[in-house]
Amino acid sequence: MEKGKILVVDDEEDLAVSLKAFLESKGYSVVYSTTGTKALELFKSNDFDIVILDIRMPDISGIEVLRKIREIEKEKKTTACVIMITAYASETAPIEALKLGADDYIMKPFDLNDLLKSIEKNMKIITLQREKEKYLKELEKANKRYENLLVALTRILYSKASEEELKRKIENLIEEIKRKCD
Repeated sequence: MEKGKILVVDDEEDLAVSLKAFLESKGYSVVYSTTGTKALELFKSNDFDIVILDIRMPDISGIEVLRKIREIEKEKKTTACVIMITAYASETAPIEALKLGADDYIMKPFDLNDLLKSIEKNMKIITLQREKEKYLKELEKANKRYENLLVALTRILYSKASEEELKRKIENLIEEIKRKCD
């Protein structure tokens, strides 16, 4: 059973291929790219749970790829966890990556078990986020059905009412229900 779909983005092809093999042995489906441009194309056309992204890339920086991933997510209405990796320590890169929505930051060389722990933690987070989104959509639908039911019942009462005062109170009730449901 597939545990999740991962995109590995690193200009060091040997590392990308090694990570692919390691993660596939752990049950993940893995695609890799050695350029930021190709990674963005892959991200646009596929749904990934996790992106492992190197900061230093030859064509476009990992920070810029992260920025564009977050824009694509808004268009696609999807989310993925992004784990940034780098061999170059910098004071600003981790801060900027986290501000842009990176979910973790790991320095190279890293222990594969540490990376795996980060992936597993972030898979749990993304799974919970997606379940939450699903339940919120279901709740919205149920709320709309409830609103429609209340309005329909109130209209039935209104049509059966004979006194003007009762009709006016029911009209006020309908308006109040609509305001609260909007």
